[in-house]
Amino acid sequence: MSAASTSIDPILLAEFVDESLEMLSSVDGLFVELEAAPTNLDLVQSIFRPVHSIKGNSAFFGCNKVKTLAHELENILDFMRKGKMAVKRDVISVLLEGVDELAQMLQRARAGEEEVVDETRFTAMVERAKSACADATTPVEAVAVVQKALAVLEDVYAEVVASESPWHVKMEMALNQLRTIKKAVQTVDAALGDAPEAAQAILRIVEQPFEGQLDAALASIVGENIKKLVEIAGDEEQKAIVAELNDTFETFVATVGFDSLVRDVVLEKVTALVGRGKWAGILERPAATGAQPAPQGELEKGAGHVDSQKTMRVSEAHIDTFLAYVGELLVLGDMFTYLQARLAGVQHSGNVAADFRRANESFATLSNNLQNSIMSIRKVPLRVLLQKVPRLVRDVTTANGKDIRVEVLGDDVEIDKSLLEVLDAPLTHMVRNAADHGIEMPDDRETAGKERQGLVRVLAQESSTDIILSIEDDGKGIDRDALRVKAESLGMIAPGQPLTQDDVIALLFRSGVSTAKTITDVSGRGVGMDVVRSNVEGAGGRITIDTDPGKGSTFAVHLPKSVTTQIINGFVVYCDSQPFVLPLDRVLETMQVGSHQIESVVGKGRCVIRHGEMLTVVSLHDALNCGRLEAGTRDGETLVAVQGQRGRYAIIVDTVLGVRKLVLKTIHGLQTCASFVTGAALMGDGTIALVLDLEDLLKTGTSRTSTTRNGKTPLPQVASCRSA
Repeated sequence: MSAASTSIDPILLAEFVDESLEMLSSVDGLFVELEAAPTNLDLVQSIFRPVHSIKGNSAFFGCNKVKTLAHELENILDFMRKGKMAVKRDVISVLLEGVDELAQMLQRARAGEEEVVDETRFTAMVERAKSACADATTPVEAVAVVQKALAVLEDVYAEVVASESPWHVKMEMALNQLRTIKKAVQTVDAALGDAPEAAQAILRIVEQPFEGQLDAALASIVGENIKKLVEIAGDEEQKAIVAELNDTFETFVATVGFDSLVRDVVLEKVTALVGRGKWAGILERPAATGAQPAPQGELEKGAGHVDSQKTMRVSEAHIDTFLAYVGELLVLGDMFTYLQARLAGVQHSGNVAADFRRANESFATLSNNLQNSIMSIRKVPLRVLLQKVPRLVRDVTTANGKDIRVEVLGDDVEIDKSLLEVLDAPLTHMVRNAADHGIEMPDDRETAGKERQGLVRVLAQESSTDIILSIEDDGKGIDRDALRVKAESLGMIAPGQPLTQDDVIALLFRSGVSTAKTITDVSGRGVGMDVVRSNVEGAGGRITIDTDPGKGSTFAVHLPKSVTTQIINGFVVYCDSQPFVLPLDRVLETMQVGSHQIESVVGKGRCVIRHGEMLTVVSLHDALNCGRLEAGTRDGETLVAVQGQRGRYAIIVDTVLGVRKLVLKTIHGLQTCASFVTGAALMGDGTIALVLDLEDLLKTGTSRTSTTRNGKTPLPQVASCRSA
């Protein structure tokens, strides 16, 4: 960044960078679409718009090198949208590289760093952008081409007429069309015929003052006519005036809308064109009129109307602080429920308990509404993240010559903004793996009886508590033999050891394990999946894998719909007086069964029959390896039926409290004796409930013996956090 940038308000700079990056985030997908439909100039215009906007605004914030590169990219896009340059794959590659560089430069500028860290690389990038314009066709070249074609065809036409061929009529019609084209392009000044109409159209709209915002349709007409003036500007003075007018118009309308200030600027600049250069005398303003506003509905139908969809930028830190207070409010509400239960047990409480209950219910409704409304502020559509998928696959196909179709479904699912960063790396890594490792080369697919074109499908879904992002491919699946050889060579498994599905999944997440035969720019080094899993699990999520050799694989990331203050609906159970939280969406039912109904089954351990289905029984005491205080005194068991990834289970607990709204808390110094205890939640009576990872619990519970232990290991306990 230049020295001048040090005087720029960092908040304004941050807003500019955030808006610019948001605009650029959609460009990758548009380029992939353009590559498939090179004649679609609407796509070119959609890409041109954000690049032009960044170029126009960057200099104000001292980002002069951003402006330099954006200007060169804009030139390429301008040639494309005017039909002076064909849309080709190599040119799109240059544009994509340039857009990536712009994003990195903007991020560095936001952090207060230099825009460019490698001057040589930056200069080479700018030169590549300039070179890409070498094939652009100028108006003079177009005239020469048409003249040369006409000269040849005129001679041929003369011969056809002399020979009395019946084709001379059709040829004469074609020649007349070419003559018309020649006349249109031979003199560039001929386009000036549009100048009075464009200027008059602008002046007719802006000559009258108005209140509030100009109607969107009228503002669009002004913008289109300004673009006409940009295209037909003649000398340098006219170009400078019109370019400034266009930049000002686009910048202000995109930020504050078409208000009276924009109207004054447009009026001034268009008026300044009168009498200048080739336009002298042809740009005449309409007769002057009074300063009274135009009648409502004639000039501006929407004057004074307030847009109900206006947005404002709010610091995430402010929202997080607000959510923290909401969390405390919910804990307070749970305390009311606890007190209500105690009050109901007091004799002669009369109507007080009933009134307290009604007040508590109203409080719960209000706090729920408050929670839902504030959490919706943080939500953004997954489209922001998923629109990068086509570009990721394109990079792989460009590098290795594969043919892959991309499908993106569910991009309208909304998630908390903080989860975008959590999902970004897993999505990038798994999409690249699917395209690079999963999908075979076209010839190999054809030999295997498949279509030559592979498929990578990304699907986003949501449940009541989770966001599920699936990356699916129809490739060759995971090669277990190759995985075994690699694992044996690294000493991770014994030679010849058979691999179950669980073993395959476990090995894939081990650092250094890769079945790739060659190392590419995007994958094959055996790094990534272990880090991906670590990041996902650190956010309270999990990754599942389903693979079918020869048919493909599906990787799915499950993340809780959480924010900085995590408020969840949990199912609370007790084990030796300690509360634990099970995921509510996995709980099926609770039941009381006699001890004789739980029987040992060969190969499955202890089981219970429920609704005609055999459920594997897991004891929470056994999973915690802590024994039971009341061992030998019970003639029945309390079970909670849950849905695991590999079937249904029944968990033995002491008692069930039921559904509770809980606020997850970070408890420093919390030490537990079980890996499946993943966190803690504050309850209304001031105690701390331990949050369980269901899959780890089931895995641990089924591996432990089901007999009652002689010894007893204390349960993980934390101090009470009762409010004063």
